[in-house]
This record gives sequence, structure tokens and C-alpha cells, in this order.
Amino acid sequence: MGASELDFWYAQEHTRIVRPPTRALETFGATRVNYHLLAELPDDPRKIRIREGRLEAHKPEIITPEKYVRDELEGFGEAARAYYDFLKQNEDKVKILQYGYCLKQEAYSEQVVTDRLEAVTERVVREVNEKNEPFDVVIEGVDEPWDVCLMKFFWLQMQASAPVNVNEFRKHGMMG
Repeated sequence: MGASELDFWYAQEHTRIVRPPTRALETFGATRVNYHLLAELPDDPRKIRIREGRLEAHKPEIITPEKYVRDELEGFGEAARAYYDFLKQNEDKVKILQYGYCLKQEAYSEQVVTDRLEAVTERVVREVNEKNEPFDVVIEGVDEPWDVCLMKFFWLQMQASAPVNVNEFRKHGMMG
């Protein structure tokens, strides 16, 4: 049975980043984020599923109007071409960062423990903090569709990382 739009909405609204990474996504290389996703089981809220795995964010790519149009404008008419010309003339002001990511099943595990969500969360956060890894994250979410919780985390992390990445690109003369 597939997840419905309501399931997606519910999952993203009930996703809480308890312990975010302590650094922005890497600017000039891939970033591996180790996630710990905690969710109450729907049939027994005293049972908590802990999913652990790795999310890899690819190196952000600077997308200029020229690249975007070259890749995306096939089959468009004169108005689109005129808009492209406008973008090209203002290229120094228009840059977009594109992030890519993939969920890796390497090192993926899950277990179910019996306790209150708050107690499990405190324990996992304490363990993650002791390891002091800058790209470890602890998320509270839903059991299904749990991958929506990861996507929401990634979206929030991209938004938080973009200003840092743009500044790094600027320092290296890559943003015009």
C-alpha cells in the first residue's frame, strides 16, 4: 500500500530535528550524514523504532542561466528564448545552487526498543554528542513514511547550508 498525500503531510509536519549536524554541508565535496531516526510505533507508542543509516549529499553545483537553459530549454518557444537572453545579460546576478543526495543502505540498521520516546531520544542524543561527529543528526519522526522525515531534514539542511556554501564559492571567485 502506497503512502497518500495526507501521509506525506503528516510525516513532514511531525518531523523534528532534535540534534542537527554541527556543520553545513560541504561546499567542495560530498558530505556523509549519519542519521538516527526515532519513531513511535503506531500500534504501541511505548515501542520506539530506531533507524540508523547514511545520507550522502553530493557536492553542490553552481547552476548559471546558460547551463540551466542549455539543459532545460529544449522545445521552448520565442518567449522562453527572450527570457533566457534577459537572464544571460544578468547572469552575474542569477546563480542557483543545486544539491543532490542519495540514501545509502550501507550501515543501515533498525531496532525496536521499549521506552518513552523522550527517554530514547535523550539516550541517542547523548551517545551522538559523545562521538562528537559534525555530520551526525538525530531526528524524531513517524514510522511510515519515515523516508519523508529524512527528506524534510535534508531540505532544511540544504537551506541552512546554502549561505555558507555561497560564501565559500565567493571566497574562491566562483560566484561572479
